[in-house]
Amino acid sequence: MDSSVNFQELKEELRELGFSDPRVTNRIGEMIFQQDHYGWAMSDLEKHGQEESYFIFDFGRGDDGRFNLLYYAGHLSVNGDLGNERFQHFLPDVPREQALRLLDERAKYPELDFNSCYTPLSLEEVRTKLEAFKLPVPLEKKFQPIIAQLTQTGFNDPNLFRALQQKIEERQERFYLESLSPSGRHDILFTLNFAPDASGQTRLDNYRGCFVSPDPIARQKTGSELYHPAVGEHFEASVNKQLAITLLETRPTIKSSGYYYNTPPLTDKQVTQLLNQNSMNTQNVEFLKKSLLNLGFGDKVNDLLEKKIEAKEPEFALLTNMSYNQKDVAYALHFKAGSEGDMYFFNKFDAALNSKPDEKQSFYINKGNGITAKEAFNLMEGRAVHKTLFNKEDEKYQAWLKLDDDNLSPGGNKLFKRWNENYGFDVEKVLSGKGIKEMATAEGQEALIKSLKKGNAQQVTVERDGKEQKFFVTASPQFKTVDVFDAKMKKVKREELLQPEQKQSSSQKQDNQQKQDKQQKEGLPAKKHKGVKV
Repeated sequence: MDSSVNFQELKEELRELGFSDPRVTNRIGEMIFQQDHYGWAMSDLEKHGQEESYFIFDFGRGDDGRFNLLYYAGHLSVNGDLGNERFQHFLPDVPREQALRLLDERAKYPELDFNSCYTPLSLEEVRTKLEAFKLPVPLEKKFQPIIAQLTQTGFNDPNLFRALQQKIEERQERFYLESLSPSGRHDILFTLNFAPDASGQTRLDNYRGCFVSPDPIARQKTGSELYHPAVGEHFEASVNKQLAITLLETRPTIKSSGYYYNTPPLTDKQVTQLLNQNSMNTQNVEFLKKSLLNLGFGDKVNDLLEKKIEAKEPEFALLTNMSYNQKDVAYALHFKAGSEGDMYFFNKFDAALNSKPDEKQSFYINKGNGITAKEAFNLMEGRAVHKTLFNKEDEKYQAWLKLDDDNLSPGGNKLFKRWNENYGFDVEKVLSGKGIKEMATAEGQEALIKSLKKGNAQQVTVERDGKEQKFFVTASPQFKTVDVFDAKMKKVKREELLQPEQKQSSSQKQDNQQKQDKQQKEGLPAKKHKGVKV
């Protein structure tokens, strides 16, 4: 058959059905002229208020060589949400408007009958289904109690009611129906189990809920059950559907589909207890994250921390690393569950300089106010830090700490040398009045003292012979002073920094002598120079 004629015929067929998308017709032309045997074309997305639709057309070449439209699939979603997408295959006698009407009327996968969705419907079948949607849901007397129960539980889907009526009219005593509800993470598939009560009336006995993929194409059908890795739970009929959704969305543990089928149904009380427990777990995790942040470890291990707690490991360590002054430090952060297993605690961390990997040091967290990651590095570099500590009576006190290389714990951990407030070391007094530029303002002084108390080697500026000179200083509480280093961190005499006002250059001395001589010649008394105390 002539390709051009075939192309025009297909264009006209699609136009009569209500499709005139250039994207589709261009694709048809490519397939026809390339002599493809099979092919498909997808239309552009169309918006109708809050709804969006698109169509996928399947073509095949017949024995006569003619390229034919075999069927097409219609997709319609609300606000672009795949969980709200409705899907159906149609034969080529179904106009576009009829297909859209059916998609718009259908509930979200009624009874999850995907065989119906994938089986192309004829125009007559579409009309029959549209007429059925116009019928009111029968609420005959014998159905009212079970429908009232479902509505009270939160299941008020008219299509669920229709399916329920059909099962009851078929005189089925025990059966299940499936209902799909959208959720923030995935769709939730509810399996409702029905059974007769003592009087023989059909009642909702219990139900199960699990997460499934929001994409129907991604779902796998196994027999009459949908299979998907899921978080699932089993509920008594008295548990409200919304409460069940809340629990499913906050469950910390991912279970494989099918496991929860073997568990007894949860009561209202049990669901409430689990929600409270989940809330406590969330608060516990957030507290641990905040502790890590306050101690200078950032958020690098947060995801792994959540996974370990979700797995309910009784004790675990998370590895991380930091770099300070181009020096790398490796850390192992230790967490342990409490005696009841519902709360986790960040008790200590180990630190080791990469330059000295065998010299590991453990630091313990004390009421959430332990040594920070940077302070641990400074201590292992041999510097002192100033911390708030607690005595045996749980009273706070301030002290300078430094690792003692000569005294070790039984486990090989270096002990601390301590100098409390009564020892008399005041780093602010040591640096005051020494001509240090950073001590000239309240803000600069506060920043300098704070940095030294953290154990940092902090740069300071002094003026020498009219020129600024840089030094580094570190706190030395044992000797009630500071250690001084040059710009290359080479140790220098403290007098280089701590007694600047006592030193005068020869030119300064000569200027002072000339001033005295001039004053004496003019009959003025010479000024006496007071000694400077440091």
